[in-house]
Amino acid sequence: MLTQEQVDEIVERRLAEDRSRRKREQPAPAPAPKGDASSSPLTEDAVLSLMARERAFTLTTAGYQVSPQQLTRMEAAFRAEKPADAASWTQSYIADMGFQKVNMQQQPTATAAPAATSPEAAKPAAAPAAPVPHALPTSGGLTDIWNLTPTQLDQLGPAGVRSELQKHWEHGQRINGAPQRPKPPQR
Repeated sequence: MLTQEQVDEIVERRLAEDRSRRKREQPAPAPAPKGDASSSPLTEDAVLSLMARERAFTLTTAGYQVSPQQLTRMEAAFRAEKPADAASWTQSYIADMGFQKVNMQQQPTATAAPAATSPEAAKPAAAPAAPVPHALPTSGGLTDIWNLTPTQLDQLGPAGVRSELQKHWEHGQRINGAPQRPKPPQR
């Protein structure tokens, strides 16, 4: 049996052999043709400038409804023109294309209601989240209490959640063949 030190020595030797083999097999890099700007490394200022342009482009387009295809075309035009001021170029491009601004609050538009001429017009609308008798998700005939929304949990109430949890326990015991669990004393 080998000791840990012997294993470490073998591993180090193989790693050194592998490194020397890779150095020998690695071809020499071909000289870059003169005038090719893509092969030269970017300076820190150039990278920061590119990041600032990208940030201005992204922030300006964020408030508009732009499909992925429109965004791709817009980016291609942006790269082709290479504007000095990215934000103003993006704003003018959006104005030229007529993109719609996104409404962040998404409030429903109210239609102009006629004056209260009938008693029906004066009644308030029904609550949008009125309880529905069987609107709870079920799994195997049991209410799936782990995937309920907060509204559904509120509809069930603490006693309803406890009742459904008790049903889950009983079902699990029946499947496992365990004896029936004693019921907790009622107050």
